[in-house]
Amino acid sequence: MPRTLVIVPAYVVNDGSMNTTAEIVRTIGRGIISHLINFGIGAEIQTGLNSHCLKATNCFIRK
Repeated sequence: MPRTLVIVPAYVVNDGSMNTTAEIVRTIGRGIISHLINFGIGAEIQTGLNSHCLKATNCFIRK
């Protein structure tokens, strides 16, 4: 059975991280939403869900 690779729009929530996450995400052409400071996991998930609903994406993944 042949497999099909489907590339979907992806957005990353950067919860105040000062590492190179935002830069890496931009270089691969994906969207990023950054908090200025770390608000915690609840705010990170809420931001992701709000973005998911506003942009009408098909899935939400938390890693």
